[in-house]
Amino acid sequence: MLPSSKTSVNLLFALLAACGGGGGGGSADGPDLIPQGEISIAGSVSVAPATAVDKDTNDPNSPPASGPDNDYPYDPPNYTTNNDYDGQLLPNPGTVGGFVGFPEFAGSGSAADQFDFDDFYRVSLLAGQTVSLLISDHRENEPLKNDLDLILLDIDLNLVDYAAGFGAQESLVVREDGEYFVWVSVCAYPLIDIFICGDGASNYILSVGQGDATPAAAGLRLSSDFVPGEALVRYRDSQLANADSDNVLQATASRVQENVSRVGDVGLVKFPERPLIASAASSQLDGAKRAAGEPWIKLSAEQRAKLDTIANIKQLAAQTDIDVVEPNYIRQPLFVPDDPGYEFQWHYPLINLPAAWDLGYFGDFVSVAVLDTGILPFHPDIEGQLDLTTGGYDFISSADNARDGNGVDDDPTDPGDSGFIGFSSSFHGTHVAGTIAAATNNGGGVAGIAPNARILPVRVLGQFGGSSFDIRRGLCFAAGLSTGANCEGVPENPSPAAVINLSLGGPDFSSLEQSLIDEIRAANNTIIVAAAGNSGTSQPFYPAAYSGVVAVSAVGIDRSLAPYSTFGSFVDVAAPGGDYSTDINGDGYVDGVLSTGGNDSQGPVEYNYTFLQGTSMAAPHVAGVLALMRSANSAMTPDVIDAMLAAGELTVPVGSAGNGSRDDFFGYGLIDAQKAVSAALASDGNPPEPQPRLGVLPGGLNFGATLEALPLTVRNNSGGELDVISIESSEPWLLAPAVNGLTEYSVRVNRDALAEGNYSATLTITSNVNTVIVPVIMQKSNAILTGDAGHLYVRLIDPETGAIREVQSDAVDGEYTWRIGNLPPGRYQLIAYTNADNDNRLCDAGEACGSYITADQPIFIELQTDLSGLDFPVSFGAALSDPDDSDKPL
Repeated sequence: MLPSSKTSVNLLFALLAACGGGGGGGSADGPDLIPQGEISIAGSVSVAPATAVDKDTNDPNSPPASGPDNDYPYDPPNYTTNNDYDGQLLPNPGTVGGFVGFPEFAGSGSAADQFDFDDFYRVSLLAGQTVSLLISDHRENEPLKNDLDLILLDIDLNLVDYAAGFGAQESLVVREDGEYFVWVSVCAYPLIDIFICGDGASNYILSVGQGDATPAAAGLRLSSDFVPGEALVRYRDSQLANADSDNVLQATASRVQENVSRVGDVGLVKFPERPLIASAASSQLDGAKRAAGEPWIKLSAEQRAKLDTIANIKQLAAQTDIDVVEPNYIRQPLFVPDDPGYEFQWHYPLINLPAAWDLGYFGDFVSVAVLDTGILPFHPDIEGQLDLTTGGYDFISSADNARDGNGVDDDPTDPGDSGFIGFSSSFHGTHVAGTIAAATNNGGGVAGIAPNARILPVRVLGQFGGSSFDIRRGLCFAAGLSTGANCEGVPENPSPAAVINLSLGGPDFSSLEQSLIDEIRAANNTIIVAAAGNSGTSQPFYPAAYSGVVAVSAVGIDRSLAPYSTFGSFVDVAAPGGDYSTDINGDGYVDGVLSTGGNDSQGPVEYNYTFLQGTSMAAPHVAGVLALMRSANSAMTPDVIDAMLAAGELTVPVGSAGNGSRDDFFGYGLIDAQKAVSAALASDGNPPEPQPRLGVLPGGLNFGATLEALPLTVRNNSGGELDVISIESSEPWLLAPAVNGLTEYSVRVNRDALAEGNYSATLTITSNVNTVIVPVIMQKSNAILTGDAGHLYVRLIDPETGAIREVQSDAVDGEYTWRIGNLPPGRYQLIAYTNADNDNRLCDAGEACGSYITADQPIFIELQTDLSGLDFPVSFGAALSDPDDSDKPL
């Protein structure tokens, strides 16, 4: 909050931990039960519309599926196009969580005594849409372990495309409008003698949404342009550099027919015309899935030859002597964005970040301290982004809380917090750091707001949160203070941070903490940014509510206050925090904030990119923008920032806030990166030349099957004069609003004259400077398309003892209701999760997860009397792998 507001109370900062995948807890016989009492609690769990669940997961407690079980496209045994569909309906846009695998890897669940190799989904798709598959149990160093493939068939069972890469993500782009089957398989068999098989079982998340013209990730695809029958091979230990390299190459395997040529340690090999692939499951599949010995998938000779090549490449990839094997691609001149994940970072255009980058400032030489759970220093989008002057620090004084085997030291690496009552590790600090300064234009992953800034990681949050004492020391270190009443004895930091981000907090005021913040602000002109909290109330939250701290509330993609965001007189500014309950832009993912993350549910941490929601995600947006301002003008002191905020120079209006006015929900408005950097330059006497540019938010609209209207903001991104000339719709059902200048419009649809199906259109907004085209997607359906995440477990946990009480629930009209009775008074946490693979791990990768109030802030419930209305959302924890990792099979 700004200096004018002063309220407060607290001795501890509480952890805002995120719920990730994997984990597990309790003894071999399971955790103890919470003792009996007389108190009851109740509530509901919601799930976003167009969320669905595979009808035959491995959870033995799931109710029997009604209708087709999705094992085939059409009813067996004929597999003919007789409209007797077996494929499960897939929402569009939408997300489905599922499970496939071999019985021997399914444990004791529903799939253990039956073949669940395949899931088929029937869906109407539009040209340009993207279908993505996230393989939850993928193992980076075992390319065929738990490997799933993604196949697209038309309604007549013609093979359209096939994605069979080595990574955790597969994706395909639809080229023509039509009815399709989307096929997820652990062992695909499109022709009698071609088997492309993984080994094991896995949860998965399948998404359909609007996309660009290229798949979201690289990989082995039937539609890719490569030479059939050929592959490039590089061996381990540079075997091809040896004198007998030609013989080594010839002897790779019986599948390699001849050595054509080599360059350096890369050899070009040819495969026989027919695949020589054996599969233990081949006879079972042959008998179970085909009728009369005839192939039921229709494919051309060229497709067959390319599938032969893909199958052989996958087999070669499993050989221990091969480092890389990939198709012999045919290259064409083509533009490919540097950061594929940027497509899903809707939150950057929302704060007008691209226009700020156009001003030429990227946070150069600005140090931003992230006081959090630590960092994953070797994450590909974090490595090279760290402040190496000190390397960071770990101030967690309790070895039990630290989980790294010791107490305070100079290693801020996040070892994970998966021991915390069964949750998998959040890697919360890595997510926050990536929003601020993830590497950008590095050919993969996501973008950061200030990519040339440097992160100073200060670890203060462990398995059980962070104490005020530890966080005080971290604040002193980040600010470069090691003397005086507040900071005596703290290790020296010769490179104080210009900005400190605190995505943490609690509800109580501490005069000692306020005193320290006052000293930091005065000593080094360090700007402190903090998350406003996730209580959904006006209760003050600290450190955000302290005088001298920039307090950040959270908005969703539609610029409305996020349902979880704390509000009140202490809020200074709003920024994107995400909202799991919506997919307004129709990209197939819930509207969370995408940033750097990790997954340690399968063992050693694997680096990925995760969607989270919370004010913890909003605060680093502001910290990143302040780093841009500091790089444009080093005189941006806390006092100057406060004055600019209050004058409306750093924000755009939202709600009743903006242009110098404030309200309790958005402070002085929504942070605008272009305005902020321009203000910094103008303050130094170098105002940028006005470069008016029409901007429209969001970049796409998804009306689904029920929405009649959505907001669309039309604005000038870069100052100067700009006039809106026209707003035109490409289809009569999409009602273009009348031109009313730069403002927020309501865009409406009219389904009355339409038949059931999926529809797409564009809204073209033209100004005197440029034109913006907004893709729109909509459904007409007589069915009620409510969300369903599958069979849900609602668990109450005593964090002191690990004892639990658990109930189960199934969705009714998109909502789960639950009640837990006979409880004693106490302090508890509440989570909800699904168990699709029946491994009993809480919030496992590829399963739905949520926590009261949000997954970003699983708060404690002080239970003294009956409580009701404990409502919170769950969502599938989608995490994007590095889009490049399917080019690195081993």
